[in-house]
Amino acid sequence: MLSILIPTYNYNIEALVAELHAQSTACNIDFEILCYDDGSTNLETHRC
Repeated sequence: MLSILIPTYNYNIEALVAELHAQSTACNIDFEILCYDDGSTNLETHRC
């Protein structure tokens, strides 16, 4: 089984997940895609 972990960071990952799903399905393997929010905040409100 292939496990794919995607930590999110103020970014829309919908297209990435769709593409990973399509490729994994085409390979005919067992897989899971896990998406976890890393708890980040909007960078536009913070200054470095």
